[in-house]
Amino acid sequence: MKKTLSFCFLLLTFVTMNAQSFQQNIKRDYIAYTQFVIEKKFDQALEYTDPRIFEFYSREQFKSAMEAIFATEGLELKLTLPNSFKIGEIKNIDKIDYVKMNVVSFYEMKIAEIDFDNADEETLKYVLTALEEQYGDGNVVFDKETQFFKITDNSEVVGSSLDNKMTWKFLVIDPNLKSILGKIIPKEVLN
Repeated sequence: MKKTLSFCFLLLTFVTMNAQSFQQNIKRDYIAYTQFVIEKKFDQALEYTDPRIFEFYSREQFKSAMEAIFATEGLELKLTLPNSFKIGEIKNIDKIDYVKMNVVSFYEMKIAEIDFDNADEETLKYVLTALEEQYGDGNVVFDKETQFFKITDNSEVVGSSLDNKMTWKFLVIDPNLKSILGKIIPKEVLN
């Protein structure tokens, strides 16, 4: 009896430690991806992108899209590392490990071409409404003093691993890409 209890305790400890290390690997890799984006090291960031997306869009197209966001004239972005992770259950499908997670990040955005100190109330309301449509009600606040919109970005992300959960590649679930993501990520994971 004592041996059985000891074995059960060891097994439970091993399972718990493994689950924690998988989660640590997921967080480590997603934070590395985000850090490269913040530093505008897009080639390195793309190393953490699920390579199957490049069957639909070239790596260069992805890189150009990332560069374009940061090069938009009159737009200033201040990104931060993710604030929180909610990591779902790992599913192994066709020898690939998948995990769906919810990632919350904060960032600030300034639209330099609009002087909100002198703009009418309708202009501010229009921009706030447009941003809230993208990020959700209550996730956008305008700071009149700094002229930055403070945004809470709540993203669903799918991670995949081909090497027994040691390293992870990611795809953000963008509603505009659902049809393509459905060709890459199994529906059991997307839903």
